[in-house]
Amino acid sequence: SWLFLSHSDDLAGPMARALCQTLGQGRVQAHSAGFQPARETHPLLVPFMAEQGLDLDYRKPGSIDSAVRTIRPEKVIVIGDLACPAAFPESDILHWDIPCPDDPSIQDMKAMETLIRNKLNTLFLQT
Repeated sequence: SWLFLSHSDDLAGPMARALCQTLGQGRVQAHSAGFQPARETHPLLVPFMAEQGLDLDYRKPGSIDSAVRTIRPEKVIVIGDLACPAAFPESDILHWDIPCPDDPSIQDMKAMETLIRNKLNTLFLQT
């Protein structure tokens, strides 16, 4: 499994998780979590991902504490300028420098989606 870590798990993390599940076509079980999880996903995320054919309406931000207790990921992908916790010593740690603005526009979200898609496609080619 792969774990996508972001600050609040309300935008980039769930987006990466959904895209990973779609692009991976069942090869990878994807999870996401946040260091300080938000109460809800970003209000633009659900309709934006619905336009991509992905339903995130059910998705709630998760905490890294819960992930540490329940997931033993092969890869931990840290999105943004964050340090990976030492809780995953056996995982391959990757850092993705993807801008995650606090108040993203649709253009910001499209750019984020393109970056995540490209990074995932590269990662899938390597595995």
